[in-house]
Amino acid sequence: MDLSSIKDIVQRLIKRPSASMAPVPCIAGLSQELRNISPHHFHERGMYNEALVALLFAAKGFQLIAHRLQTPWAEIDLIFSDESNGLTIVEVKTVRLDQYIPPISHSQKKRLARAHLHVQSFYGRPVQSHLALVNDDQYIEVIEDFLC
Repeated sequence: MDLSSIKDIVQRLIKRPSASMAPVPCIAGLSQELRNISPHHFHERGMYNEALVALLFAAKGFQLIAHRLQTPWAEIDLIFSDESNGLTIVEVKTVRLDQYIPPISHSQKKRLARAHLHVQSFYGRPVQSHLALVNDDQYIEVIEDFLC
């Protein structure tokens, strides 16, 4: 499994800063490429699931503008721009089918809330924070505004 393949798929989804750069490719084509990858390691699984969630949000009309953004408080997995010029932060968590463990600890939630405020002040746009849970069967459940 080539981790660079997953990174390449996510990079091709990111909003291009100028018209001179190549347009974002067809989502269906990227989805097919992702199906051909079978991650086995924990880090690969995280990247893979982030790519799945990025494709889901792109299919809903969101534009990916950042992937794994480092803030002083936490790394933000995905940041999307929406039609209303707002931003949506998505924290992606892999969950197991055979047991339930809360995917976000209290301290991690506090760090993500600080990162949320950082992004909101940096971009000067309203921000929503969603949690995307991805299980072993690649089922994605999105919990909207999970920091409220």
